Amino acid sequence: MSNDTFFKFQVVTNVGRCPFRNFGNVLPTLQMLQTKLQAMQHNMQKHCEPLIDVLLESLERRFDKELKLSGAGSDKIIAVISHPYFKLRWLTDDEQERCRELFIQACEPVLDSSEASQSQVLDDVDDFFDYAAPPLRDATVNAVEKECINYLSDTDTELKMLSKYTRIKTVLMKYNTNLPSSDPVPRRNLLSDSMSEKLLLLQRNQK
Repeated sequence: MSNDTFFKFQVVTNVGRCPFRNFGNVLPTLQMLQTKLQAMQHNMQKHCEPLIDVLLESLERRFDKELKLSGAGSDKIIAVISHPYFKLRWLTDDEQERCRELFIQACEPVLDSSEASQSQVLDDVDDFFDYAAPPLRDATVNAVEKECINYLSDTDTELKMLSKYTRIKTVLMKYNTNLPSSDPVPRRNLLSDSMSEKLLLLQRNQK
């Protein structure tokens, strides 16, 4: 288990106290930890297997709904997809379609600058000209879907790429805003002493 994985395990197992609360990292981190622990079950020395089993069982028991996405709040899923690094690649093929639709629905209420201006112009037109209003909502929905599809198919994973996708940027800022912690905990104290000792022993035996 790498140092980075070791720290991430500390973070997710103490998510209620951890000072790092970026929603966009929660689900991919949980899934990757599960994958790495499952892989380690087959590669560890025999006397370390019980430790791996305990860690994996604890992770799956505490975050069962999140790992299955069955009880994961839609806000967490949207937070992940709106981050250019993750998009849909952390999802299985079966999960992608449902989560894609969820993401598009979250983007629909967001107007980009040009649509906001158009809406204002329509509001300012004299009521004397009582013509039927253009189907602005249909056009907006089509524009949203197009922007989302372009974003999801874009191979760029840098945050700066969101300058091309103003709606997605707004969604990212809404769902990925870091929440302040009222009880910041130093990194070294995120786990109990006994759990820290077990994980350190696991690291040592992997070398």
